[in-house]
Amino acid sequence: MTPCANGWREVVDADDPDLVTCDPWPEDGPEDCAIDEAHFPGRPGCERIGTPCPLGDWAEDIPADATVVYVKAGAPAGGDGTRAAPFARIAEGVDTAPVGAIVAISKGTFDEVVIVRRAVTLWGACVAQTVVSSSEEIAAAWTCGSPIATVMFTGPPGGGLRNVRVSGPRPGVFVTGNAEVRSVVVHDTLGGGIVSCAGTITSTDVVVRDMREPAWDWPTFALDLLNPGRAEVLSGSFLGSGIRIAMGFQLVAEDVVVRDTDSREGNAYDRVGITIVAGRMEMRRSTVMGSGWGIEVTGGGTLFGELLAEDAVIQDTSGVGINVSTGRAEVVRTVVDRSQQFGISSMGGELVATDVVVRDSRFTGITTGTTLSADLVRAYVARSGGGIVATGNFAAEDLVIAKTHEPEAVSSGLGLFVVQGHSEIVRAEIEGCRDAGVLVLGTRAELLASDFAIRATAPRELNGTGGYGMDVQGGARVEILRALLERNHSVGMIVSGAGTDLFGTQLAIRETLNRGDGEYGTGVLAIADAHVGITRFAVSDNELCGLQLVDGGTIDLVQGEVLRNRIGANVQTEGFDLARLQDRVVYLANEVELDGALMSVPDPVVPPEEPR
Repeated sequence: MTPCANGWREVVDADDPDLVTCDPWPEDGPEDCAIDEAHFPGRPGCERIGTPCPLGDWAEDIPADATVVYVKAGAPAGGDGTRAAPFARIAEGVDTAPVGAIVAISKGTFDEVVIVRRAVTLWGACVAQTVVSSSEEIAAAWTCGSPIATVMFTGPPGGGLRNVRVSGPRPGVFVTGNAEVRSVVVHDTLGGGIVSCAGTITSTDVVVRDMREPAWDWPTFALDLLNPGRAEVLSGSFLGSGIRIAMGFQLVAEDVVVRDTDSREGNAYDRVGITIVAGRMEMRRSTVMGSGWGIEVTGGGTLFGELLAEDAVIQDTSGVGINVSTGRAEVVRTVVDRSQQFGISSMGGELVATDVVVRDSRFTGITTGTTLSADLVRAYVARSGGGIVATGNFAAEDLVIAKTHEPEAVSSGLGLFVVQGHSEIVRAEIEGCRDAGVLVLGTRAELLASDFAIRATAPRELNGTGGYGMDVQGGARVEILRALLERNHSVGMIVSGAGTDLFGTQLAIRETLNRGDGEYGTGVLAIADAHVGITRFAVSDNELCGLQLVDGGTIDLVQGEVLRNRIGANVQTEGFDLARLQDRVVYLANEVELDGALMSVPDPVVPPEEPR
């Protein structure tokens, strides 16, 4: 995750000192700022939006060679737009200004609606004291066919809004043409903050905050972008309301924060931080905090949503951190912390994640669906209700899953749960999970895994069950190359059910513990007509048995060692040919090398109910 982006700080994980992530805020988090200030990601604190208020009426940084039309609050009627005789209303200045001109707006409050139809720029004196606020309240939601706002841009490129505040009981800024929005604060508006229908917006240092709740049941957003268009936001702060990108619109956002949308009283759709509905978003060095869902990626009609996130932080959602229901998400150097449902869910879309950290989710950290695929490279999932659920085509390299929660009604505690589809894992560490480090379930589930370790899986605190390293059942198929299973509970590896197969090469299964009451503690258990085949292995120091075959379960061993177990092999499968356990296999220092006594064995893990 390091080096961090400029202005972001390194944070060492509380449980794993080798894990260092990047955070965009000082240790005390983002600051609450004055109305003309904002705290952007990567900045040390609140900073002024726009220029300081001048001593005189108008901004002091207007280019000297610009054509300027002047507007002054409270000016007498009949002005001509000169500095000596300014207009009293902004609309007069806009209607008079030639293409390319600047309409200089004085300090003061202007109660009017402004429509900019050609390339002119509205330039306020300062954000703190130049306010455009129509008192004309809208009675119903706007549509793209009938835009309603305090300031509207309908013209060609070259128009802009700068150094002002926009407020009032209607959307703040509406763009159907082209506009540059720079150093602008939109607040206390109704029905939307900044809206565009098929427009083009370039914006820098913008803030939308404190939107009013509408009386109608219609979603409203701080930044609402609809129909094919394009927007760029460089340094943006959206407080209390989120962002929507829909129906072909494309947004590039850098150094943006979306905060506290979960506090809204509207429907669940209103409380999402960023909603992508058949649109496309590129976000860099940005964060979503305190939302219902952090980011939702979905489709509409024949279009799919698309997200590209780099150096992103999603924190403290009451729902899912990132949800990909129809579309594609590619996340790079991204942290998802403290989601009250899933960290990342991709049940109907495609997920590509590189250098991603998911921690402290109430449900599963990452869950994937059957529709498309999920590919993870250098992923770390910790302290969640479950690690990863794979139900489609799933691939992961350099994966860490650690310390899942005690299972409850809304979580499984499993490290990796492969329930359908084809999964491939290369280089993985799974440690400190509950119930099972890995569960592979069902005739449609297949796992290929190499160079991985499963350690210290814990049983359930409630009843002492589970704690298995790997559980394969229900007709699943598993192939393993170079794996270590150690210090798990009850059984290192359990394979159960007719048609269930596990094949392993270069395996070490050791130090399996009993469940706390002296029961169990077996390295490899094949039960209920399942089959296990292992080549070049060591099964050692397990508290009860190295190997157990029960109720039709079979094991074929080639070239390995069964060492220092209480019982080397316990065979309860009737008619089993013991030669299948002895092909260049050494049994050494077991209290009993071979045993046929009837012994109880642990049951396979009970698969969790949704949600996982």
